[in-house]
Amino acid sequence: MDLTASPLTINEYIETGCNVLEITPRDIIFHRLTGTAPVHLLLAPNWCSGKWNGLIERTS
Repeated sequence: MDLTASPLTINEYIETGCNVLEITPRDIIFHRLTGTAPVHLLLAPNWCSGKWNGLIERTS
């Protein structure tokens, strides 16, 4: 059994997030869709270190 995993790409993350939001009941409130960590503590994914730039590019 292969137990290796790889982090989501930013596109996979956005797609998954959108799918979750679409099926979530309207009375549920999300307080956070993403988080941040200092670069020296971040293990993966690498796009998290500059994620706001990537998310802004994809919504423009």
